[in-house]
Amino acid sequence: DKAYKDSKLANVYFTRELQRRLTAAGSKVQVNCFNPGLIVGTGLFRDQNQVFTKVFDIAATNLLKVGESTHWGGGALEYMALSDKVGE
Repeated sequence: DKAYKDSKLANVYFTRELQRRLTAAGSKVQVNCFNPGLIVGTGLFRDQNQVFTKVFDIAATNLLKVGESTHWGGGALEYMALSDKVGE
C-alpha cells in the first residue's frame, strides 16, 4: 500500500520536474500526470476475496461516494488528453 502511494507521488514529482525543464528550455510541450481516483471495478482488487471486493465497491462508490466509475475515470483522462482548456 505504501509503495503504491509512493509511486503515485513519484509520478507527480517527475511530471513537475519534467515540465520545469521543458519550460526552462523554451519548449511549448506540456506534460501532465493523472490519477483517475479509486475505481474498484478494475483489476486492482483481483486478488482479493470477491465478496469483499463487491461490498467495498458498493460502499466506496454508492455509500461513501469516494469511488469513481470506469466511465468517469476514462472521461477525465480523455478530457485531459484532448481539451484545449487543460493548462489554462
